[in-house]
Amino acid sequence: MIVKGIAKLEFDSKLDILAMFSTEGEKIKLSQKISTADARGAVEKWLLQVQDVMVLSLHDVIAASKDVYKQKIRHEWVLEWPGQVVLCISQMYVPAFFFLFSSLQKAFF
Repeated sequence: MIVKGIAKLEFDSKLDILAMFSTEGEKIKLSQKISTADARGAVEKWLLQVQDVMVLSLHDVIAASKDVYKQKIRHEWVLEWPGQVVLCISQMYVPAFFFLFSSLQKAFF
């Protein structure tokens, strides 16, 4: 189970789960609302839903962050997204930049 990385959950007045928080306090809104009432008291049932929706939500946040990365100045972009999302997207783009830069450097110097 992956939910170990969640420090706390945000509930509304109906006890539906709307968001999750990391230990650093970073909030990720869930892509789908989770109704604890539908589980009828079975905590293990809605915890499994939390795990599934967490993966979906992180996928959605990473995809959105990747799209915005191409349009924003990096130092502004970094401040707008959760740390782990920034690390994930940086892994995609920064190595490619350094590879391109080192290739150009070898070609011209």
